[in-house]
Amino acid sequence: MTFLTQLSVVNDMLALLSESPLNSLEEDHDLVPACLAALRNASFREQSKSWWFNQELVTLSPDAGTGNIMLPIDTIKVDPVNGSLNFVARGRRLYKPYAPANEDRLVFTQDVQVELVRMLAFEDLPLTAQLFISASAKLQFQTNYDGDAPAISMLQQEYKDAYITLNAEHIRNRDVNLIRRPTTANLLNNIGIRPNPGGLPIY
Repeated sequence: MTFLTQLSVVNDMLALLSESPLNSLEEDHDLVPACLAALRNASFREQSKSWWFNQELVTLSPDAGTGNIMLPIDTIKVDPVNGSLNFVARGRRLYKPYAPANEDRLVFTQDVQVELVRMLAFEDLPLTAQLFISASAKLQFQTNYDGDAPAISMLQQEYKDAYITLNAEHIRNRDVNLIRRPTTANLLNNIGIRPNPGGLPIY
């Protein structure tokens, strides 16, 4: 399968300004830092929206010495699976904002299962996500450095098209993942529906 690289996205941005393509990101070019910054910003902005590929169920354990639960360094968002647990991120630690005032809100005594939204490296993203983030980065870059209305209009359409494609894939993957969740499987079994490995229910 073909995937994009940071270099290919940077070259697309440079082409918007009629600049020659680079063979490497190590080449000396005044616009490379700005291109990479636009790509990083777009990647964080778009991955923060939470997609099937960067959502993960994780069981977090408190540190034996401090009782603190440290979040992975690539965490964007954290949400306990148990909806009654109103835990949030405070820096890189899990925090209990509604615990009693006399309780240390950073100290935990039990494991907590959470759903993480994680910031993945560009190279690790599915192609549809790479295309969407690339379109977002190019639109931001063009707006910041040129402002040419026809070019911006073209990039806005590219962004919309890439979003539609990515969102369709997201819906397909979320439907399959929802069917495969243990809680969903139990519910289906209770009403006489047996899920199959392909994600579609068997009646």
